[in-house]
Amino acid sequence: MAFGIAARVFGYPLARAEAPITIEGVSLDLNGRWIATLVNHDWSFESGGATTEIIAEFGADDDDAAAS
Repeated sequence: MAFGIAARVFGYPLARAEAPITIEGVSLDLNGRWIATLVNHDWSFESGGATTEIIAEFGADDDDAAAS
């Protein structure tokens, strides 16, 4: 079973699944290279904004991280 995280951020329409993510300065458990496995964009006109939910797994390889 892979170690994973989920995050909800202000709308970021460029986020996509399979994109490499680098996390730094959060904690030793979270710092490192990740790969987005699921990205969901939620456009809410009632609340006046958009959010993006990203689910990622630890361990993007060096080739993926170099492309970011």
